[in-house]
Amino acid sequence: MEQAYLPGTVRQRIQELIKERKITQAELAAEIGMAESSLSRFLSEKTDKIGDEYIIKIADDVVPF
Repeated sequence: MEQAYLPGTVRQRIQELIKERKITQAELAAEIGMAESSLSRFLSEKTDKIGDEYIIKIADDVVPF
């Protein structure tokens, strides 16, 4: 199986995902069970912290097993 290179930071990839799926930050936050304010703070670079469990949920949503 060929692997694709995913450029950018986690923050950039999440922002791209939101645009690609044409959803809001609030919708993504609800899908992964995260507070909208926490996701907003992460995406606006007010914090660098995002739980691994949320990254895993986003990844599972994008590439489900």
